Amino acid sequence: RPGGGGKKQALKTIGGKFKRQLAALLETLSACETHYVRCLKPNTNKASDEFDAPLVEAQLRYSGMLETIRIRKSGFPVRQPLAQFWRRYSMMPAATSADATASR
Repeated sequence: RPGGGGKKQALKTIGGKFKRQLAALLETLSACETHYVRCLKPNTNKASDEFDAPLVEAQLRYSGMLETIRIRKSGFPVRQPLAQFWRRYSMMPAATSADATASR
């Protein structure tokens, strides 16, 4: 081992580089407004020009998109800043799971 401990020094450098890259990524993500794209598979055959409506509907249902669409069509925003949500709903008493089940 010429120079002594070369492998250990290389590991520190790789770890340091990773930490710097991760910090830069987190800074970039924090500065952005995130939007999510949901991908749907139009068919199980991976064929072009083939559309399996029940499959697509099931994907939309299981991903929560149909419920989100229903809520938005009713005029309610899907996401609110926490401060706005808190101002609007903080006066409401906390419901127990039994209360929520009984109201359905």
